[in-house]
Amino acid sequence: MTAGRLAAVTGGLRAPGVYRWPSRAHAAAVRRDLARAGWACCTLDGRPVRDKATLLDACRTALSFPGWFGGNWDALHDCLIDLSWLPGDGVVVLWESAAGLAGNDPDTWRTAMDVFASAATERERIGAPPLFVLVRGTHPGVDLPLL
Repeated sequence: MTAGRLAAVTGGLRAPGVYRWPSRAHAAAVRRDLARAGWACCTLDGRPVRDKATLLDACRTALSFPGWFGGNWDALHDCLIDLSWLPGDGVVVLWESAAGLAGNDPDTWRTAMDVFASAATERERIGAPPLFVLVRGTHPGVDLPLL
C-alpha cells in the first residue's frame, strides 16, 4: 500500500523537492492514492529518455504542458512553477525508469535535478501547491535523498 509512504508527501512531513522513491507500488495505485488525497500525479516515463531533447519532450507529454512551452530549461522551470492546469492540493511527478538518463547523459541528469528542485523551492516560496518529484529506477550512483 502506498498511502503510508505518501503521507510524508501529502501530510507535509517532507519539504517539497526531488526524492529517490524505491517503492514498488504500481503507478496506477500511486495516482489513485494521491487523487484520494486531492493531489495531482503525473507519470514521467523515463524509458525513452536519453538526453535533454527526449527529457523535455517526455515532460511536455507527462505534465500536459501548454502550447507556449518552449522546449528549453528555462521553459521547463517556468512550467513547473506554474502548473495551474493541474488542479489539486499538490503535484507529484512520478519519474519511472530514470536510470537511462542518469547513466547516458549525466550532465543533463544533474541539470534536470537542479531545475526540478529549484521549481519545487520556488513554488513553496510563492505559496503555490507543493511539487514533489519521486524518482524510481535509478542506478546506485544517483545521489538523491530517500523519501
